[in-house]
Amino acid sequence: MMPEKPSGQLPGRFQRDDWLELGLTAVRNNPQARLTIEFLCEQANKTKGSFYYHFENIDGYFAALAEYWYEQFTLELIRQSEKRPTPKDRLDLLNTLAVQLDPRIEQGMRMLAAREPGIRDICKKVDEKRLNYLSKLYRSTGKFDDNDAMSLAVFEYAAMVGYQQIKPEATPKETAAMYQLFLKLTGRT
Repeated sequence: MMPEKPSGQLPGRFQRDDWLELGLTAVRNNPQARLTIEFLCEQANKTKGSFYYHFENIDGYFAALAEYWYEQFTLELIRQSEKRPTPKDRLDLLNTLAVQLDPRIEQGMRMLAAREPGIRDICKKVDEKRLNYLSKLYRSTGKFDDNDAMSLAVFEYAAMVGYQQIKPEATPKETAAMYQLFLKLTGRT
């Protein structure tokens, strides 16, 4: 989903989204590392002035990074899914898109959220949005009432997040196969 940009070889003017992509790459590749202005500037081969042109400080950067993650890894999937005509089609596309997301970015953002309160708040917002949307899709199938739809959403989401934690090296194909097994075991296929 996110193009790889080699460290230190980024030509031309560095835009706001370039800084945010760099942050996602950093949390994907080394989620334990401390993201600092110095680290980011070194990775981008840019000056602090370039960073400060786009962000007031590191906290502002973290807030923007978390919102960018929310936009690209949650809202964009929902927008794409909403283009499908039926609840089942929307669920199928959402699941197809979700298993293609890089789990290392998800894990890295959650690790960063443990250290950074601003990201923690956005992480909660991401989880709530994903759960509410998934619950809405289940309700709209007509097979589940509000409580059961939310319970199923929580169960499914917890399974996916948990799977990412215990199998971070899983390929999208392996994750999709595990998800199909999940659907079978929960009687949804």
